[in-house]
Amino acid sequence: MSTSDAASDIPRHVLARGACNFRDLGGYRTRDGRRVRMGKVFRSGVLDQLDPGDPAVAALKMAVVIDLRTGRERTKRPSNLPAAWRAGLWAREYETSGGDHTTISQALSADEIRAVMHKVYRRMPFEQADSYRVLFQRLAAGDAPMLFHCHGGKDRTGVGAALLLDMLGVPRPVVLADYALTEQCLARDAAVIERGSAKVAPEVQLARAPLIRADPAYLESMFDKLDKDCGGAEGYLGDALGVDQAARERIRELLLEP
Repeated sequence: MSTSDAASDIPRHVLARGACNFRDLGGYRTRDGRRVRMGKVFRSGVLDQLDPGDPAVAALKMAVVIDLRTGRERTKRPSNLPAAWRAGLWAREYETSGGDHTTISQALSADEIRAVMHKVYRRMPFEQADSYRVLFQRLAAGDAPMLFHCHGGKDRTGVGAALLLDMLGVPRPVVLADYALTEQCLARDAAVIERGSAKVAPEVQLARAPLIRADPAYLESMFDKLDKDCGGAEGYLGDALGVDQAARERIRELLLEP
């Protein structure tokens, strides 16, 4: 089975009005043959246009919603959550993020932006450690279903999803393929993600194309950094996030089918 097939062999997109890159992280096979449970953890992009009255949304009973965006991003595009989800909302106040693409100069070339994105991904686990720590802690406490998101659901969300799937034992090629699915989702949901965005010249759009790519090479840079500095993703979870073996086993029990 190709990595593309492995990432798309079951429907996981949440087709709801106003949703952006909204999908279930379940369904993937782990290296030991188990499967990640459906309906437990979801990832998405910006939720300011989400329609709480849509039956597909109303059917989801989120216990936790983790907003990975900066305070400025949340103020600019506040989430339109169903009332039942708001009690479980968590966000932290911080000012800047490599995942906020408005902070990256439009004067850079495509090659320069691609290099910036590799740097962003190498830094992301440490920039977002306070948020990822809460994500794993809440799962270890049994708080699910959970939704976590950022703006496009690609960078901050993509790294968080990759760390979780990797910990659950999903093979690395499938983790990368799940990340790459974001390109299809963002192409489909372009009207949602681009709302209020300033128009830019075609040559600038071309140069900035690496910003919106879900290039598996970005994620590989992140894992390479963890290998170098933390002895791997498992070391990062323990040392940077404080997710010990007992917590990992509780998360696996919650999210993996027997």
